[in-house]
Amino acid sequence: MSNQHKGNGLPRPSETALGFGFVTPDDRAKWDQARHYQQQDKTPTAATQFIKSAIAAASEVGREQNQARLRAAHQVAAQEERDQSKETRRTITHIETVDIQDRDLRHPLDEGFEF
Repeated sequence: MSNQHKGNGLPRPSETALGFGFVTPDDRAKWDQARHYQQQDKTPTAATQFIKSAIAAASEVGREQNQARLRAAHQVAAQEERDQSKETRRTITHIETVDIQDRDLRHPLDEGFEF
């Protein structure tokens, strides 16, 4: 697209020719070339396939590492919980007795006053 046709909003000559049903061989060649480039992009090259597979493999390894870390953290938490429950059982089975004396903390009222 030339600068002349960009700025003023006028259609390109090929667009004008298309409006009247006239297509030049130059237009057909441009369209064929554009179609060819568009079809070329659809077939990935070996380098592109290699990069995509390497990225996919790296992300899979990272995901598996994260899963392994999560499993390890859950196992550690479960083991700590089991250890704490064992300690709690030991303290519960060790019973201490405490003597409780009955006390009456109420003070008797002086019976000398009557209302």
